[in-house]
Amino acid sequence: MGRIGASREAGFSLIELVAVVAVLAVLSVSVALTTGRSRDAAQDDAARFARTVAQLQNTAVLQGHAVGLDLGLDRWQTMAASPQDQQRYAPSAEPVVLAGEVRYLIDGVPLTADAPDGQVDLYFLADGRSHAVEASFIGERGITLCRTDGWRPMECGVR
Repeated sequence: MGRIGASREAGFSLIELVAVVAVLAVLSVSVALTTGRSRDAAQDDAARFARTVAQLQNTAVLQGHAVGLDLGLDRWQTMAASPQDQQRYAPSAEPVVLAGEVRYLIDGVPLTADAPDGQVDLYFLADGRSHAVEASFIGERGITLCRTDGWRPMECGVR
């Protein structure tokens, strides 16, 4: 009889085993979620920027008048020309707030932090032309660089 009592105290209870399995499951899910992301915020911002540029180029050509983009170091906003005065632009959508840091070169000139908000920095003309743009999105995994010469589609890649 002494042998039965000794074996009961030597093992783990079912509750202890369930608790260990639950802790391991939570840890494995959290590791899978943090390492399973293939892109960082800079890559997401770059992809959104490239889509926005392509949409604005198409909009300008299809509507037959220029549209613009007001660029900031922490956001951008699409701008539409006033129907009464094609030289005046007004916001046409809510600003897109960036998750990370970005640097712009427009026709080789850097966009600075003191550039005024509410003015068009990048025009898209009805004939399909635009500015030469280079946007560097700085993220945890490096820099995602997007470029266009103003005629061709925006190309983005990690360097």
